[in-house]
Amino acid sequence: MGVWFFVMCSLICILLHPSVSFSETSPEIELANAKVIVDLDNQVTAVTMEIKNATSGTDLTSLKNKLKAKQEALDLAVKAAYALPTNEGVKQAKKLAESATVIEDLNKTLVDPNVPEAAKDVIRNARMLAEDRAKELTKDTNESQRLKDLADKRFAGFGFGVALGVTVKAGKRQIVNSATVDPNGLVRIDRDNNTTANFILESHYFFTPDIHIPIFNVEPKNWGTGPFIAVQPGTENIIQAVGAGWMIGFKRSSIIASDLARDRGDSFNLGFGIMLNPNAQVLGDGIEKDKPLPGAETAIRLKKTTELGWLFTFSYSF
Repeated sequence: MGVWFFVMCSLICILLHPSVSFSETSPEIELANAKVIVDLDNQVTAVTMEIKNATSGTDLTSLKNKLKAKQEALDLAVKAAYALPTNEGVKQAKKLAESATVIEDLNKTLVDPNVPEAAKDVIRNARMLAEDRAKELTKDTNESQRLKDLADKRFAGFGFGVALGVTVKAGKRQIVNSATVDPNGLVRIDRDNNTTANFILESHYFFTPDIHIPIFNVEPKNWGTGPFIAVQPGTENIIQAVGAGWMIGFKRSSIIASDLARDRGDSFNLGFGIMLNPNAQVLGDGIEKDKPLPGAETAIRLKKTTELGWLFTFSYSF
């Protein structure tokens, strides 16, 4: 019952998580954004070629600083316009810009008095096709952004995951599965339970800092960190152990809408904390490992007690 209560609470938190509001960008704004991005990309390419073809007297430091500034401007423009990495965003922008150029050229042709009226009918049809193509590209971009925003929202805040947890005892007492008395009358632990690996259920709350992690090239909002709680189901007991700690999670890479896939905000998470086991079995009072039984006792006594352990988790949340 305790496990199901934990699961239901986690699911309720997820379902009550605020929904994402997203307003679509108009085709005109999308085309304008695309032209800016293509222009910035051309500037980056031009400066890159300057550096590549630089002679011995060229100020390379100045050119490299210029390239860095242009690249940062391009990255920011793509980030503001699309839910895509810079390279993919530039490709999308070029497609939109090409459509805009075709439409502009067709419009110029339509107002040219030297073009026969019969030819203008064909040009109008071509313009209609080009406008439809631009709308489709804009629709794909908006859908990609919507899915990205939805994934970001689902990743942040409350989440639920299934984890592989490793618990290492934190106290001095041995956690015992079985023990015997050897022929010399000494207590021997046949099997301990000091380190265990189990499947656990976890629920977490992620804050998503607007910070880039350069080591793994993780973009802001694609990682989060926050507290978590964990429950380990048992065989003899419904709840074998409970724990809490701190977790860091990395969201799966966003998938563009044209791939017909949904980015649900799934993530891989690493956690560290403390596990409380109220059902730990240890040697009874007065009985010590590798020592004779106390007094006239002939059998080993075991008892259930509460023990703490260090908890390491690797979970997948969805």
